[in-house]
Amino acid sequence: MKISMIAPSHGIIWRDRPEQIVEKYLKWADKYQENQITIIYDTMWQSTETMAKAISQGISAAGVENKLIHVRKNHRSDIMKEILSSKILVIGSPTINEGIFPTVAELLIYLKGLRPLKKKGVAFGSYGWGGEAIPAINDAMKGMGFEVIDPGLSVMYVPGEEDLENCVALGEKIAASL
Repeated sequence: MKISMIAPSHGIIWRDRPEQIVEKYLKWADKYQENQITIIYDTMWQSTETMAKAISQGISAAGVENKLIHVRKNHRSDIMKEILSSKILVIGSPTINEGIFPTVAELLIYLKGLRPLKKKGVAFGSYGWGGEAIPAINDAMKGMGFEVIDPGLSVMYVPGEEDLENCVALGEKIAASL
């Protein structure tokens, strides 16, 4: 039977070449992933953002494609598209009130509902007192079935030169695990 239109109960109606979306859905349903690493993060005072950029540099230096995404500056659907097509997710959050920054926590809850398969993950972030965000992110990733490939990287306050070197090294390690 030839399909001339796909009209879901919500979302867009596919009139022009609806077979293209059927092909995409079949690809996505088959646990499709690109050789890509997605780094998502949010930041309060730019410390976590500085770390994210250094981790991205390390990944890029290893010749691996990566996407650096600031949670508050990008739409959740665009973030999810990148996450779901990536093999490795690197999540950065400052610690606030002994936990994950709210925008990152919300994204993790949303991601859990999508049930991502065959993902690897790493957490990083900055803190002022306790540093609880990193273990909490690791627990969230493990709860979704991620393979956590590194215990993560925490930096107290503003990352210094040695901290940034550690971030680049972490990026290289992440790229090597691809």
